[in-house]
Amino acid sequence: MVLLCLELGRIADAFHYIERARSRAFLDTLVKKSPELYDALAQPVVTLAEVQAQLPEGALLLEYFTTGVLPSGEHMLNSIPESNARLREHLTLPPQVILFAITRDRCEIDRPALNPNSLRPPVGDRYPGRHLLHGRLPQHLYDRLIAPASALLAGCHMLYLVPHGPLHYVPFTALCSAAGEYLLHANGPALAHAPSATILLRNCIGRPRARGTATLALGFNDPQGDQPLRYAEAEAQHVARILGGAAWIGMEPKSERLIAAGSAIRWLHIAGHARFNPTDPLGSELYLGSGDALSARAIIRDLDLAADLVTLSSCTSGVSHVVPGDELLGLQRALLYAGAPTVLCTRWEARDLVSLLVMDLFYTALQQGWPPGLALRDAQIAVRELTGQELAALIERWDAPDRLTLGAPAEALRDALSATRELAGLDLGAIRDMWRGEAPDLVAALDQPAVLPSTLDSRPFADPLFWAPFMLVGRA
Repeated sequence: MVLLCLELGRIADAFHYIERARSRAFLDTLVKKSPELYDALAQPVVTLAEVQAQLPEGALLLEYFTTGVLPSGEHMLNSIPESNARLREHLTLPPQVILFAITRDRCEIDRPALNPNSLRPPVGDRYPGRHLLHGRLPQHLYDRLIAPASALLAGCHMLYLVPHGPLHYVPFTALCSAAGEYLLHANGPALAHAPSATILLRNCIGRPRARGTATLALGFNDPQGDQPLRYAEAEAQHVARILGGAAWIGMEPKSERLIAAGSAIRWLHIAGHARFNPTDPLGSELYLGSGDALSARAIIRDLDLAADLVTLSSCTSGVSHVVPGDELLGLQRALLYAGAPTVLCTRWEARDLVSLLVMDLFYTALQQGWPPGLALRDAQIAVRELTGQELAALIERWDAPDRLTLGAPAEALRDALSATRELAGLDLGAIRDMWRGEAPDLVAALDQPAVLPSTLDSRPFADPLFWAPFMLVGRA
């Protein structure tokens, strides 16, 4: 129907069928695992006219639609011999990507030359998306997925991305133009993802500002898993200090207390492990304490949030399951339904020191009145461009927070660098001394030098592997 409507020039109808397909696929998947949630989550889909009327001024929405995506696993189509090409062609559509580029007064259609099946992660990949960072793939994907909308992108300050099918695995933040400029750059737009235009308008852009006023940071140094965490509790304490809120840390359970406090929270930060369950995505869990796991299903069912922002500074918190009909199921989607218009999460495991740096810059900017999208953009860019010397300066700023007087994180880094003493040869003992007064939790978490003399002039976090996993979902 989508292809037929486009062939007839009925663009608004084609867009409406895409949104209907996303909604229907989600509800059909939901009813198999959690039928009790069906009525609460069903909602009318948006039209193209509604999207254009409600998009903020200066915003661009890129909504993608894929056809011909082959199913994985044991499926009838996969049992057809490759020699039987005619039967395969009869039962499948040609693989293609269709792009709707939408602003308040324009809607342009493009068909990038890209086979969506080529984007699927390898079987068993724990961190889908990282495989697309290699070689020239970021530039190739920029040319196919972003460049067709370059005329509309110029001058826009907010970019909303609604992927489809295997495009959900694309790390858009790390895409790079032929000129070597990342999609995420200092003069570019803030980036935010959404499961669909319907969710973006109904649950994010259209949601009133927070009723809650409290700030809460949860941290759990989960000793389990492949990479036991060292900085999660320190990060929670540091965030609480920046925002003037409370920090719940340690081994004790926190889920019941969080559910009880939900309606009073404005900003919620959770640092710890998250585990994604591909066989039951709504069973994916946040680990908040010893033996204390909060599932996506419980978040939708029990948590009543009145927040402006929820941050999941948790390993694999942004991983979701792309089901055959496309709709994503995961922790970030659950939080959107629980009442959070904006969720900050990670696509793959972020190094906990990098996460601490990004969160420090992000919340400092947020506290100074920056919107989440711009605050995250500048925090990621600052960490990407951070030299070893600037890292040492930032550590000193943690020891003397009154030095931070400028608005933008990148400017704050430069200010701290210009005021710092000579830091060549900085070692663990010096860092401990710098942190001891204002951030004893960070001192306790540090068990190795943060800045080695040999890295003072390099950019240790320039690789997208470090800074690109962080992404906003919802209102920017």
